[in-house]
Amino acid sequence: MMEGHIGALQSLLIVRGAPYHSPPNRRSEEMSPQGELLLDVSVEDVDLARFLTGQEPVEVSALSAAPNGASQQQISYAMRMSGGAMFQAFESYTTAEIESVVMLAGDQGALIAQGTLNGKAGTLTRRSNARNELVPVRERELHATTIEGFLASTRTSSDWLCRGDDNVIALKAAEAIQASNKRQRTVPVQSK
Repeated sequence: MMEGHIGALQSLLIVRGAPYHSPPNRRSEEMSPQGELLLDVSVEDVDLARFLTGQEPVEVSALSAAPNGASQQQISYAMRMSGGAMFQAFESYTTAEIESVVMLAGDQGALIAQGTLNGKAGTLTRRSNARNELVPVRERELHATTIEGFLASTRTSSDWLCRGDDNVIALKAAEAIQASNKRQRTVPVQSK
């Protein structure tokens, strides 16, 4: 997110929390809660942070409830981004009744999205000059939106679609989160 209604971006916060539930229509032995459930969530959150900030992850410091790299159900981490923004995240499969929050804080205000990461329409609020302004969020069907965007990309020079190297960057950042948690210290994010 480039400078705009909230000024120059200073930090980004993402909170996700819910009890773990197996995906519907799958056998329980295919997806065990004993695995690294948060790896996919971390990759998604890093990817979202990169998209919103236009910056790349540089280094990360992580802390989890399960020390020494044990199977994680809850993790918190802070990441320094290449343009100087700070990205913080809390991801948990052990908490109940937490609505997802994405907050972008700039030097002139903040944007706060609640409930938008849970697969449903949420709310978006702009906070500026000590006032909260509700920003209308148009609910769209994910698959139709993706197809529309793909078809539109053939007529324009848009780069909103994910490329292979985007996936590698987000995965390397998620691996750095796990390494930081295991080593209990800040680690650099390996670039490509």
